Amino acid sequence: MWPSAIALARHISGMTFSGKRTIEIGCGVGLPSVVALERGAESVATDHYPGALDFASYNAEADAGKSLKTALLDWRNPEFDGLGKFDLILAADVLYERVNARYLANLIPELLAPEGEILLADPRRPGAELFTEEMEGRGFRASKTSVMVEQSGREVVVNIHGFRGV
Repeated sequence: MWPSAIALARHISGMTFSGKRTIEIGCGVGLPSVVALERGAESVATDHYPGALDFASYNAEADAGKSLKTALLDWRNPEFDGLGKFDLILAADVLYERVNARYLANLIPELLAPEGEILLADPRRPGAELFTEEMEGRGFRASKTSVMVEQSGREVVVNIHGFRGV
């Protein structure tokens, strides 16, 4: 399991999402989506890879006993048919390529409800700084918390970036 997904899932595990809509972009196996679903969210997991959506759906059924909505979403050429707006956007380790910072910064306003929030977990990749600049340039306030996740006997620092509109 990726340290960023673990860090984000732990970060949201104490939150209550009753009546809230969440979307995970680049869901992989969907751990943050499953946690949000368990905490009461109407949760949607997205990825550009259909296999990831299968993993996320399976994990939701196996771990939470709940059905997880999924949707294909390509950040470079997004289609928003039926997705709507979300109170919380979740993402873990999606800035592995610097170009993703701009794609995601363009995508997020299309998905975020007014007064919504973004939580992005990142293992200190160079694209995180560019993403923060892009989001601040769009009027978002940024915050950051660092957490430690142990993986294979080593500690990995993961930054949890938060963004809110102004």
